[in-house]
This record gives sequence, C-alpha cells and structure tokens, in this order.
Amino acid sequence: MLGGRYELRGVLGSGGMGVVHDGWDARLHRPVAVKELRPELAGQPEVRRRFEAEARAAATLSHPHVVAVYDTGEDAGVPWIVMERMPGPSLAELLRAGQARCRRRRSGPSSKVCSGRWCWRMTAGSCTAT
Repeated sequence: MLGGRYELRGVLGSGGMGVVHDGWDARLHRPVAVKELRPELAGQPEVRRRFEAEARAAATLSHPHVVAVYDTGEDAGVPWIVMERMPGPSLAELLRAGQARCRRRRSGPSSKVCSGRWCWRMTAGSCTAT
C-alpha cells in the first residue's frame, strides 16, 4: 500500500519512465490510477526532476479531457503520482480493436492522431496526449 492509503491492483500500462497501475484509494473509497517511476530510474536526478515536473504541471490543469492529479509521494525511494482513474478502455486497447477513429493524421517522424476528444502524438512507437 502506497502512502498508507493507495492499494495497487493490475497494470494499466507502461512506458519508458514508468508503470501505471489500477489502484484504489482506501481512505476515500474511489478508483485511482497510480504512476510509479521505474525503480532503475529513481536514482537519476534528471529523470526524477522530469517526473516531478510532470506531476506539478498536470496538477495545475483543470479540463474535462485531462485527468486530475490527486497526490504524489515516494515509497522506498521510488516516486509516484496518483491520478483520476478514467473508466473504459485505454487508447492502446481501442487501437488494437480498430475502434479508434482518426480525424486527421500528419505524416513524418512525429505524427499526430486525433480520435474523438483526444489528440495523440505518435513518436517511435509511443503515444502522448496533446
């Protein structure tokens, strides 16, 4: 249990910097998403700085298409971010199932794919919301 209140369940996804878990907030009795920095990266000051900057930047946003950041912390030297858990399938699941409908796509080394309310930047096999 992270921070004395967040129960980690299954893995929702992973990327170069971290792993996102399905979680449960035992204090407020609600589902959450918990992003943990990969332990092998936790000792690198620049990577930690970027991870913490991501949490601070995301926490300043309030928009229906952006998940809310609820909390941050550290467990055994590994930082984590607790976010709103959105219901439904992930973008990767929608793409695999052929259910993501693209409105526009730009070609090139970095292409943008827009599906419904989300725009994703596709670069070297990874996706980030824009």
